[in-house]
Amino acid sequence: MALLESLPRKIVSITGASGTGKSTLVTSLLQHFPEKFRLIRSVTTREPRPGEDDFFTFLSREEFFRLECAGEFLWSQENHGNFYATRRSDIDAAISLNRISLAIVSPQNIERLVEYAPQFVLPLHIAAPSDSILRLRLLSRGEHVSEIDRRLADCRKWDHSIAHLPIHIEIISNEGSLEAFQEEAIKRIFSEKNECEQRERLPA
Repeated sequence: MALLESLPRKIVSITGASGTGKSTLVTSLLQHFPEKFRLIRSVTTREPRPGEDDFFTFLSREEFFRLECAGEFLWSQENHGNFYATRRSDIDAAISLNRISLAIVSPQNIERLVEYAPQFVLPLHIAAPSDSILRLRLLSRGEHVSEIDRRLADCRKWDHSIAHLPIHIEIISNEGSLEAFQEEAIKRIFSEKNECEQRERLPA
């Protein structure tokens, strides 16, 4: 972790469809390196699931739309009948801190984040594992069988969207142990390549 001390502050955006391990990775990094990482919580109108209080701020639709109309969100989107957003003020706060902020975002919002804070953002995408592994993960989470095929298709769409974005994105897989998954993520976040690219993007 020595590289961390020499890296400029930045935001690591994490994308990946349901079951790829976004929340698992974020939880592990926050638990093992609480002094290094923090989380940018998303805003949503959907009902909370068990254990999600640290990941989302849950709002009524009325409050969500009020904040949206007031220009509080850097982006907002609708997904399966629910609304999601990230507050502009949360991104501004992350830029000002000396810890690395983790932000779980969807593919269509990565470019917006990079445009808003290009010198601070490292996009990281978790590629979908095999259908058999992903199906087992979704079943273990209690997903209804009728929903799993749709989510599997969503995974392929997410990977396709990421592959066609006009920006560099670090891509990792999650088909083995949590330890290997976390080690690969840390390696990408703190690689010398990323350190050099980050410094080159900093204003003079």
